Amino acid sequence: MAEITRPELPPAIWIADRRDGEVDPPVLDEDGLLRHDGRWVSISDAQIPLVDLLVRNIGRLVTSAEIRRAYTSAGGSGTATSLRSVVHRLGRRVAEVGLRLHVVRGRGVILDRVVGP
Repeated sequence: MAEITRPELPPAIWIADRRDGEVDPPVLDEDGLLRHDGRWVSISDAQIPLVDLLVRNIGRLVTSAEIRRAYTSAGGSGTATSLRSVVHRLGRRVAEVGLRLHVVRGRGVILDRVVGP
């Protein structure tokens, strides 16, 4: 999981431009499977609202407050430690399907596609 500080945060237009060449965006299906690039990974019930939020906002900053609301809506703990832990675990899960979480310290998280080899 890559961490980005505010000065390194890529402009939203740059991220959107990188996505234009993609044919199949990531999809979280009704069975809790995150599908992307011909691959899939299972998402836990507690993480589904958070992954759904990230997928719907791919390439955009999802604020810490939005992350907290999504995770606690499924019964997850809203503590800072718990949220850091779930984001870290999700980073490993989404990497399995060619996605990456960028943590923007003090602001939130960006879900993006892995570009390149």
